[in-house]
Amino acid sequence: MVIKKTLATLVALLGLVGISGCSEKKDTQYNFDGNIGNEKIKCERQSNDLVLEVTKKDGRKIIYQDYARDLKLDYVTVIIDSANKRYFSLDDEIGKAVVNEAQKQFNEYLDKIKQGKIQKELELIK
Repeated sequence: MVIKKTLATLVALLGLVGISGCSEKKDTQYNFDGNIGNEKIKCERQSNDLVLEVTKKDGRKIIYQDYARDLKLDYVTVIIDSANKRYFSLDDEIGKAVVNEAQKQFNEYLDKIKQGKIQKELELIK
C-alpha cells in the first residue's frame, strides 16, 4: 500500500513538473531551422527575443525581431550583400509601412512553421 501511494505521489509530481515546463511562452512552437520552399528559415528564441531569419533565393536576408515574444514585431532588418537597413515602426511613415508589411510576412512564416510541425506530428498517428 505504501509503495502504491509513493508511486502515485511520484507520478503526480512528475506530471506537475511536465505541466510547469509547458508554461514557457508559446513561441517555442516556432523553433525551426530548415527550408520552406526556396527560402532558408531560422526561427529561435534568443534571450528574451523571438528572432526569425529568412534568407531569400537571391541572397537577401530579412531578420524579424520580436522583443517581448508577443508576436508583434519591434523591428525588421534587411541585409543585401553587406549593407544593413533597419526599420522601426516608430521611425516615420516609411518605417511604419515597412514594419506593417513585415508583420504580415512574419505571421505567414510563423503559421507555415506551426502548420508544418502539426502535419509532421499528425503523420505519427496515422
